[in-house]
This record gives sequence, C-alpha cells and structure tokens, in this order.
Amino acid sequence: MMVLRTENVTVVRGGATLLDRVSMEVSAGRLLAVVGPNGAGKSTLLRVLANELTPCSGSVHFDGFPLKDHEPRSLARRRAVLRQRFSVSGDFRVGEVVRLGRTPYPSGGHAREDHAIADRLLAEVGLPGFTGRSYATLSGGEQQRVHLARALAQLEGPVTPKLLLLDEPSSSLDPRQQHEVLSLVSKRVRAGYAAVAVLHDLSLAARYADDVVVLCRGNVAAKAPMASLDEATIRAVFRVEVTKTAGRDGATQWLVEGPSEDRDASERPHAGAP
Repeated sequence: MMVLRTENVTVVRGGATLLDRVSMEVSAGRLLAVVGPNGAGKSTLLRVLANELTPCSGSVHFDGFPLKDHEPRSLARRRAVLRQRFSVSGDFRVGEVVRLGRTPYPSGGHAREDHAIADRLLAEVGLPGFTGRSYATLSGGEQQRVHLARALAQLEGPVTPKLLLLDEPSSSLDPRQQHEVLSLVSKRVRAGYAAVAVLHDLSLAARYADDVVVLCRGNVAAKAPMASLDEATIRAVFRVEVTKTAGRDGATQWLVEGPSEDRDASERPHAGAP
C-alpha cells in the first residue's frame, strides 16, 4: 500500500533551486533512505513531506489525498516527524517531552495510558527510568532518543497508515546507539509503518533501508531498491572512492577510501536516474 508520493516537486528560494522535479514514493512496510552530499536538498525534501514547506510546483499525496488537504489533528495521529534540530524551552521533565506526542489525542497526554506509553517508549529507546529526569540535563544523544520516543508516542493509536519522517536520526549517537535506534525504526516498519529517513552513513542505510533516493543539488540522481545502489553512483554523486563489500554477517558495507579525482557530479549525467 502506497503511503506517500511526490510528483515533480520543485522548491526555489532566493533564486536558488533547492529541489528540482523530485518524484518518489514510499509504501507501508518500507523504509526509504534519502542520501546525498551536504546541500543536496535532503532536509528541504523532508520539510516538504512534513508539510512545513510548500513547493513552488508539483504535488505531495499522503494516503491517496493531497497532503495539504488533511485535517491537522488527524494527520498528526498518522505522521510524525523527528527533526535534525529540536528546541525545548523551560524545565521540562523527560516524560513530559515524550507525552507531547500525545497532544493530538483526546487525553492530550495527561491520561494514565499516556504515562504508560511514555515509560514504555523510553525503555525502547534505551532510556528506562528517565521519565522524571530534567530534559535540559541530558546529552545531545539522549535528547535525540527522547524525541524519537515522542515521535513514536504520536503514532500510538489504531489509525493507519502510519508514517515516520526522520531527519538524520542517528547524528548525535554513538555507533551502538545508531544501530539500536535504526533497529527500532526497522521494527516499526516491519509492523507496517512507512518511514523516510535522511541518512549520511551509507552502511547504516544499506543495513536498514529497503529503498533509496540519492539527491544531488536538488535532483534525483538515483532511485532504486537499496541493495541495487552501485559504486558508480556513489562515486559520481559524493566524489569519493568507495568499495561496496559485505560485512561478516553478509550485510552491505560501504568503505569510503577518500576523495576521487572525478569531476563534479553536476557536470555529468545523473547516475542511475530513472
């Protein structure tokens, strides 16, 4: 079941084209990784998908209807966003931050069930017993996991489809925590969620994502099942020498060996473009 689809989405700001006719889709039970160099348009695309930025042209559909036509509270119960940067002002307890995800529901995050959901999800993200801790005292990685718990709390309900939008969900985490968080997201995807994750680590994307969109200067350079992404595409887009290999458990690993001598990807045809 297709959950989210964009068609020819274009975003222009200050005379610069940030996204140029981007088309993509994600289905229930699939995790789509969005990768690309800095400035490629990844976070801009996620803002469009989150209905925070209106494209100059093109369309975004969620659950078969234009994204802009969905009633906000209903949409919030089915689509949650984990942003790259987050701001919490005031002396909030950790549990209170997580329960902000319950705001779209009638209880508003105050019911006993909401407290139980927050406690369970904090344990799932590796922060058991943190409910009463001051959010301001946490490390960046701990805060990031609190906000993942908040996003998951937002989708704890009977309505479907469910969509997670994640902007660099592992950026502040150590290697073990990166795998734990993406494994948790993958578990939700296997349960039927759809997910779109902006990722920088190609090996993490290869292990956990089902599909990939590669962006380069606002254009789709490649769009394919994750397993079929090839070295030539990565070399052209990122301008690095890479080797695609297999780890001890057979999972794909991308070994970046250093900058390449190739000319800028913007000067050549888009590798793997459909």
